[in-house]
Amino acid sequence: MGIPHLITFLRPYATLTSLKGKDIVIDGPGLAYHIYHICLGTRNSAGNYFEANPSYKELGETVLKWLDGLESSGGVVKRIYFDGFLPPAKSDVRQQRLNRNTQLLEKYHKDYSSGLRYRLASTTRTNPPSFPFAFAHQRNKFTKLPASSFLVPSVIEALQKSNKYKHLVEVVPGEADTYCASYLSQHGGIVLTGDSDLLVHEIGTHGSVSFFQDVEVLSKANSWELKSQTFNAGSIIKRLGLPPSCGIRALAFEIIMDCHGSFSKLLKQAITLTAINQHKAMYEDFVKEYLPVEVDVGTFDSGLVEPSVVRNALQVLDPRICEYVLQFPYVMRCLGLSQPSDTSQDCVDNINIFLPFLIDSPSRTNAWEMSTSIRQLAYGCINLILPVEERRTSVFEHKRQANASRGREWEIPAASGIPGACAEVLKFLHESRIRSEGRSITDSWTFTSFLQEAEWSESIGKECLGKKILNGLQTWDPDHISRKASEWDWDKIHLMAQIQGSYYSFRILKQMINFLILIGDRGTIAKPLLQLNDILQDLPCLSALDGFEQMDSMLTTMKGSVLGDPSQEKELSVAAPAEASKKKKKRKRDQSTGSVTANKKSSNPFELLGPDW
Repeated sequence: MGIPHLITFLRPYATLTSLKGKDIVIDGPGLAYHIYHICLGTRNSAGNYFEANPSYKELGETVLKWLDGLESSGGVVKRIYFDGFLPPAKSDVRQQRLNRNTQLLEKYHKDYSSGLRYRLASTTRTNPPSFPFAFAHQRNKFTKLPASSFLVPSVIEALQKSNKYKHLVEVVPGEADTYCASYLSQHGGIVLTGDSDLLVHEIGTHGSVSFFQDVEVLSKANSWELKSQTFNAGSIIKRLGLPPSCGIRALAFEIIMDCHGSFSKLLKQAITLTAINQHKAMYEDFVKEYLPVEVDVGTFDSGLVEPSVVRNALQVLDPRICEYVLQFPYVMRCLGLSQPSDTSQDCVDNINIFLPFLIDSPSRTNAWEMSTSIRQLAYGCINLILPVEERRTSVFEHKRQANASRGREWEIPAASGIPGACAEVLKFLHESRIRSEGRSITDSWTFTSFLQEAEWSESIGKECLGKKILNGLQTWDPDHISRKASEWDWDKIHLMAQIQGSYYSFRILKQMINFLILIGDRGTIAKPLLQLNDILQDLPCLSALDGFEQMDSMLTTMKGSVLGDPSQEKELSVAAPAEASKKKKKRKRDQSTGSVTANKKSSNPFELLGPDW
C-alpha cells in the first residue's frame, strides 16, 4: 500500500524509456483507479462529486481505449492481474480506510445538508488531444468522496467482455503486485502500477517499474509514441551501492523505521543494513509481504478439485467475492496454497467480507440493509462444497461504520436450508417480473429493488423511502433539466444507493451460484439453485447500470411502474425474502465488547426454513 517518500527518493535514478517493443504487466486495481482519475479530469464543467462521477460504461470504454493506445504505441501487454485476496495483516489498514471513507461521507453530508444541484449539461466531457494519456490533477471537490462503488469490478467486466484483452485478465488468489513481481522475476519486462510497493518486491535484474501517471505521449512529425520514467531495480541497486542480498528493501525498511529521515542519512544506513541488524524480527515481518507466492505441491489430494478448475471458477467472481471464498481453507488447499502465516485467531474464527462503499445518507440506515437476506443466501452457498467441519453459520460484513466496529454478524443458511431459501427468492423474483412486465431488463431489476425496499420498510415499521420520493416527484423534462439544475436531496441519493446495493447483492448471489456450478457437478446441484441461476442470467452488467446521470429519468420511469397501478400500494402477497417480517438474529460486534443487540423485526428469510443451522 506504498512506502512513503520511496518514489521521491528514487526518481532521480529513473530513466525515460520508450514503451515500444516492451513486455508490459499491469497492476489491475492501480489501472482501474488511474482510469477513474483520467475520467474525472475531463469534467471541466462539473460543480460537485456527483456531476463529475463517470458512469461505469464510460470507465469501461476508457480502459479499453487506454489499452488500445498502449498497444498502438508498440507496447506488448502480457498480463493484467487483479487482487483476489488480501492478507489478514492488512485488515487494520482496511478498517482505517473504511473509517476514513465513512468520515468523508459524513463530512460531505454535513457540508451539503440541504442537498445539491445536478445538471446534465455539467457532466459533459472535454477530452484533451492526448486523451486518455494526458493525466490531469482533479479539483479537490471531485475527490471529497470515495471513488465509484463498483469501480474495479466494472473495469474487470469491461476487459473480460473484450475479445482482445479477456485472455490477459486474471483475478489471482493473492495480491496483484505479488503476481506482477513474480512474472517480471521470471520473464523480465515493465510493470505499470500506482503502488511504490512493487519497487520492494523481487522483480529480477531485467524487471522495471513504471507508474501510470508517468506515461506520456511524445509526438514526432507524423507519428507518436508512449514513453515513461522507468525504475530498473538492478540498475538502481548498483548505482546506490545497496547490498544485493537486500536491495531496495534495505532502503524501504530504513524509511519505515524513520519516515522523517533525509535521503542521504537513510541511504547510508541502508548500505550498512543498520535498521535490519537492529530490528531483525521486525524486518522479517516486513519482508513477508513481498515474498513470492509458493504453491505447495504436497497439499494436493486426489479428492480435491483440480487447481485449474478452481482458478478458472475464481474468474467469475468480483475481487471482494473472491476474497470471501478464499478465506475457506478447503478452497486454498485446492489451489495448493495455505492460509497466510500472519492469519490472526480472529480471522481463523470469523469469515469477513468488506462490501463496496456505497454513497448513501449517513442519517439513514445503511443502504445495504434492505438487501441483506439476498447476500445471506449468497454467502451460505459456499456451504454446499465445503467439508462439514469447515461449514459456517455466520459471516461478518463490513460497510459504512461510524466507529472502530469489527463488522456486523449475519447468520447464513446451512447446506440443507439453501434449496428452500432459493425457492423463496424465486417466488419474489417471479412476482416482480409479473408486475414489471413490458419493461426493459434494467428497469425490471430496478423495479425489483423498489419492491424490496417497500416490503423491508413495512417489516420494520418505517416509511417507504421509494414511494415517498415517487409520490413527491414532479414531471421530468430532459430539456428543462439540462438548462436548470435538478435539486437533489439526500433521500434521492440514499434511494440510488439502495438500488445499487440491491443490484449488487443479486450480483453476488449470481456469482456464487456460478462458482458452485463451475466447481461441482451441475447434476448434483438442487433444482431451485439452477432455476435461480437461470433467472439471474439477465442481471445487467455494470455498464448498463443506471448511474447518477440517469437518476431523474429512472425515477420518472419507476413512478409509472410503482405508483401507476393502485395495487402496487398493497403489500406483496409473496413472502419476499428480503422483507419477511420475522424475528432475525443479528449481532453487532464492537471492538471492545461482544454484546448482542436487541432483537428486531426480521428481513431474514432463512428462519422460515427450520432450525438446521
